[in-house]
Amino acid sequence: MLTYGGFGFLIAAIAQPWGRYIGIAVVALFVVGTHYYFQIRPESLVLLLLGAAIFLIVKYRLFSVGTQGQPSRYVLCGALFAMACLTHAFVAVLAIYLVILALLRIRYRFHFVVAFALIAGPYVAAQAMIHNGVVLFATTAEENLARNNNVFLRNHERPQADELLFAEMERRYKAGDKVTYPRPMLLPQGRYEQWLHDENKRRIFKEMAMEEVRADPAGVAIRAMQRATGLIGGEGCVPGQRYGCNVSPKLDLMAFYGLELMALIGLIYAARSERIRVSSFSFAIACVALLAPMIVTQAVERQFVIVLVLASFGGLARLKSPRT
Repeated sequence: MLTYGGFGFLIAAIAQPWGRYIGIAVVALFVVGTHYYFQIRPESLVLLLLGAAIFLIVKYRLFSVGTQGQPSRYVLCGALFAMACLTHAFVAVLAIYLVILALLRIRYRFHFVVAFALIAGPYVAAQAMIHNGVVLFATTAEENLARNNNVFLRNHERPQADELLFAEMERRYKAGDKVTYPRPMLLPQGRYEQWLHDENKRRIFKEMAMEEVRADPAGVAIRAMQRATGLIGGEGCVPGQRYGCNVSPKLDLMAFYGLELMALIGLIYAARSERIRVSSFSFAIACVALLAPMIVTQAVERQFVIVLVLASFGGLARLKSPRT
């Protein structure tokens, strides 16, 4: 229901009546072509929150040059993006993009920044007080970075490379590669040893990833392209396995490719319709902001389909209003 609620907001943001019928077709392709949204997952809530936020941005032109929305709508939009970030960290880059747009015209978009900061700020502040280094919404960034950029990927498949990576991290830690960070005030004494291990794990993972980037930049670039092509290729369903099939392996994959085609058409139309201005919202930039973390760290299909949905509806939302 969360997913369909998000689609309801996105369809409502389309001005052209016939565009809404195409939006329903996009929903049908999504339902047949994906296998993750029939289970309780944070991405389902993210899709609802993003759908509601995009509805506000498009319907009331909140981030348009020369327009000023009602403060309450900026507050609601900022709150929605903050909750989306707290639900799943891969939304953070997109949220930062919106915050930058708001700061560029802070006189009119002040309430967006305030609402976002009031909801997301306490969590970010707590993370900064507990952890070392920059932690916005998740502490798994270094691990994901290392899992996709490590020396073991040169000669091993991903599952075996993961095992070797974690074993090497533990070996380094036990061998003395350890920084004794002071205990944060918010951390109970009984949790200190586990916290110290986790903080050093993040540090070691980051070092291992950077070692690989420096040693084999070409290989890192190739693997990034492979992650991108892997997302585009889709994950065909397997009968009887974890997610199963919605219709059949071939039809499900054809629906996924249809969703990708709609996303490509929508992205091209949105990019051509939008007059890219520094302080104006762009669906093209928003999709890149969502996609970037997947290419740099970890490629996850159930997050990639949200980019496809945003691109598809981005084009449909621009059918009548070319500037937002």
